[in-house]
Amino acid sequence: MKRTFSTLSKLTLTQQILLAMVLGTLTGILFNFLKLPATVDAFLVDGVFKIGGKIFIVLMKMLVVPVVFVSLVSGAYHLGSSGKMGRLGAKTLALFIITTALAIVMGLSLATFFKVGGNAQLANNLTQTYTPPTPQPISDTIINIFPANPIAAMAEGEMLQIIIFAIFLGVAISLAKTPGQRIASVFQDLNDVVMQLMHMVFKLTPYGVFCLLAAMFARLGFSLIGELMRGQRLNAKAACQFKSTSLLQKNGTCHVIRLQYCK
Repeated sequence: MKRTFSTLSKLTLTQQILLAMVLGTLTGILFNFLKLPATVDAFLVDGVFKIGGKIFIVLMKMLVVPVVFVSLVSGAYHLGSSGKMGRLGAKTLALFIITTALAIVMGLSLATFFKVGGNAQLANNLTQTYTPPTPQPISDTIINIFPANPIAAMAEGEMLQIIIFAIFLGVAISLAKTPGQRIASVFQDLNDVVMQLMHMVFKLTPYGVFCLLAAMFARLGFSLIGELMRGQRLNAKAACQFKSTSLLQKNGTCHVIRLQYCK
């Protein structure tokens, strides 16, 4: 037993996640095939696996706002103090819009062409017809990017509003000279703490992935593996054609890094 745990501890996080995916899938399929007693099924699938998976999802959501806010404030401060905010900000915004548009077009095109999920039979009693909501005018969309209440935006997870506020705050800190430097040091320390928090949650990823997949396949069984694999192949094809550019803060300096998934 000790030897097994020692071997598992030597695996990288990626290898642990892949192992958890395989074990979770096999466990779920086995539970679905065996048709366990209702009490055992309720305790393991609806209890242990479901609770474990949902806790993992909640922890991942917990990280989003602090990671984005603190890292963007620190990055905007360093960009503002170096005088490169305008040029890099415009370039980042343009690349964000372009890559987002490309991702949407590629995703919709591939899903429509290959009819992903077309053979899945998830429910036979759907009687309601879907009525799409009326789209907002473009003017309202632009206005809603700017937060009237930054605290409410963080509580509600409005990411665009959080990003705008973080950039404004970072630039304001850089313009505040000596008081701004004191605040900037606090955000730098907060950034280090948030990164440690993120690493703590990431170490739980194999357990969360195992619980999520075991619960899903225990209910759906083997029938949807084909559709899931089909979707994953499309994701791989799209990733091989997609390039993304992002800002990376390292040692107090912001760099533009190009991430290329496939050559």
